[in-house]
Amino acid sequence: MGMLHVPTRAAAKLEIFDLSGRRAASFLEPVEEMESHSIIWETFGVSSGIYFHKLTTEAHSLTRKMMLLR
Repeated sequence: MGMLHVPTRAAAKLEIFDLSGRRAASFLEPVEEMESHSIIWETFGVSSGIYFHKLTTEAHSLTRKMMLLR
C-alpha cells in the first residue's frame, strides 16, 4: 500500500473499489499519532481480482491499484 504522511490529527478514510467502481469496503479511522496504522479487510464473499484503494484525509488523497488473490 502507498504511504500517505498525515502531519496532524485528522480522520483518514480508506475505501476499496472494484474495477466497475463499486465500493467493496470503507473504513474511517481517527489518526491520533504520526505512526503506522493497519487495517484488516475481511474479504469473505469478495472475488479475486484487481481493486483500487483510496486513502483520503482532509488535505490529501492517494489512490493505488492492488490485487486480491485466493
